Amino acid sequence: MTDSDETAADHSEEAEADYAEGMLAYDQFVQPAFREALERISERLPGEEPLRILDAGCGPGGVFPLFADVFGEEATVIAVDNSEPHLEVAREQVRRHDLEGTVSVERHDLSEGPRSKWETFDVLWFSNVLFFFEDPMAMLERYQELLHPRGVVAAFYGGWDRATFLPGHPHLEALIYQTRMTDLDRCPADWREREGASHPERMPAWLTAAGFQAVRHDVLPVTYRRDSSGGIEEDARSYLEQRLSEGIRESILAAGEEAGLSKSARERALGLLTPESDAYVLDQPGYYCHVPTLLTTAMLPAGNDGIA
Repeated sequence: MTDSDETAADHSEEAEADYAEGMLAYDQFVQPAFREALERISERLPGEEPLRILDAGCGPGGVFPLFADVFGEEATVIAVDNSEPHLEVAREQVRRHDLEGTVSVERHDLSEGPRSKWETFDVLWFSNVLFFFEDPMAMLERYQELLHPRGVVAAFYGGWDRATFLPGHPHLEALIYQTRMTDLDRCPADWREREGASHPERMPAWLTAAGFQAVRHDVLPVTYRRDSSGGIEEDARSYLEQRLSEGIRESILAAGEEAGLSKSARERALGLLTPESDAYVLDQPGYYCHVPTLLTTAMLPAGNDGIA
């Protein structure tokens, strides 16, 4: 299951369903980075088709359409997740994009290890999922046996805690991030505790420790800006409005004072985040946002033949 700093502490069925839809919006927001990530994976593959892909922790399936675009329409995907609300949205993505013949969606808990029926895969794709596990290296080691000798393992991270949504306000944005970490309704304790070796920015170390070689690490920035007519791409603006005007604004109202935002800082932030305000950031000339997503890829050591 994918995740973000917008994870809710309330894991009711209704909350999970809302979260799945929110994560699909996020996946669509970072689609340019997803596409570039898959293209970089493709460059490391020998070029033989059809490819077999394991989408380990597929979440709502936002990346499904890109697999065929990048790897060819004959590429087959086994997509697994342990969240039924996410899988419901993922199955809808399969239907919406006519992928029934190539994408198989299954419920599976990754912590249980690979299923015995699975054969080798050319691509092991872990998107925003490894940091859910206490020991990401052990998780990678367990799935290493599934990788084809010339295949690629890839770990992707959305980079949301380094994002720039309020350009020109770095100090205020840092305080807002602290507010998000303080807002228990929107940030679980385990994310606040992911520092150092446990943070997904350490993915290259995870893959190296798991025994993979030829590890490569790339920053794949996603940037949206106002165009010449003053608008922002429709899907991007929709996500930003939800993210800024609802999610972040609600955190400031709920936990801004507790997190240390002064009254003046809270007022300034709310002005930037409220659509009816003259200072609303999305309507400012020259507005842009920037999210530095991360991709780490690796391969098996030479002579490691995986499983038969």
